[in-house]
Amino acid sequence: MSVSIDDKVKARFPFIDFRKRDIRIKTDEVNALIPSPMFPLAKGRIRVFHSGNTGFYEDEALKSAFNSVTFNIGRCYSNTRKLLESHGGLKAYAGWLIGVDGMVIHHCWATFEQGENVHLLDGTISTSINRYINEGSKITSDLDELRRYVANQLHREESTDNTKKAVFGVCPVELLYIGTPTAPAEALNIWKGLCRKYPQHPAYKLEGQNQYGKSRMQRIYDGEDA
Repeated sequence: MSVSIDDKVKARFPFIDFRKRDIRIKTDEVNALIPSPMFPLAKGRIRVFHSGNTGFYEDEALKSAFNSVTFNIGRCYSNTRKLLESHGGLKAYAGWLIGVDGMVIHHCWATFEQGENVHLLDGTISTSINRYINEGSKITSDLDELRRYVANQLHREESTDNTKKAVFGVCPVELLYIGTPTAPAEALNIWKGLCRKYPQHPAYKLEGQNQYGKSRMQRIYDGEDA
């Protein structure tokens, strides 16, 4: 396992125990061992990506490719596939996305690597999502009202370049990615198999989440729920 974790990252994720052969995550909602049957990874060297080991990248060709892709909220597998098709030299990963709030979700993303320099590429994640949630929480305590506020903010940034609103280069400080090299199609198959085996997966217990399709937030964003 390839794990390089600095003290600042460990302090932000005190519920994660980085061990020699696996990673233990223990929160009020999730008790996860990565890798394990319930929290699997494809075969390969386990990598952990965070703000301390990823960096900005100024290559105009990669910027142009990243901005050319239409990313869809909640569609990490197809988003990563489209990203790989847009630019050569990218590597797809899949595994688990961890938030400082204890969020644990199955996820797919890409990297562009030059020697020891690693650049994280994830068009699915808005780097402003936590700010929108914090802003909305000051306005309303109703969960659906909060979702509508966040959805409206995400719609407002649709015309913004992907490089300015999504993860391009550096991992956000509030996120941590754990994964192995995995093609997007294989990643999707892993998740579908996991859903069949664990129809009530512990990573998707929060209200409004849906491990089989669109979450409540996604449905509001797409205009399917009022």
